[in-house]
Amino acid sequence: MIQATKTLDAHYVDTKGLHCPLPIIHCKATLNKLNVGDTLLLRASDADISSEIELLVKNPEYILLKSWHEKDIYFFRIEKTIVRKKLAQTQSFSFLNLLQSFFPPQRTLGLVNDI
Repeated sequence: MIQATKTLDAHYVDTKGLHCPLPIIHCKATLNKLNVGDTLLLRASDADISSEIELLVKNPEYILLKSWHEKDIYFFRIEKTIVRKKLAQTQSFSFLNLLQSFFPPQRTLGLVNDI
């Protein structure tokens, strides 16, 4: 079982020897537990991990601070930047504002039709 450990400046996950999709699953699980501003150091031996990390950091919740490889081992330092729940609220709020700019709320005049 892979366990995340905390070093002085980052959380560390070693997925060496695991194949896709396990390294990214362990990476995401650990990132979800981190606080904003915490960093994760991921060590992996699966060559496909680079493309998976690229997709992961397209999410504004994470920033790839550094990546490198030594021989057949890949290293990634990822920072958690915002909390997903707050991100969703911000996106909803912005989307609502955008909709209202195109479709302003209908105002009623309060008139009653006499028949």
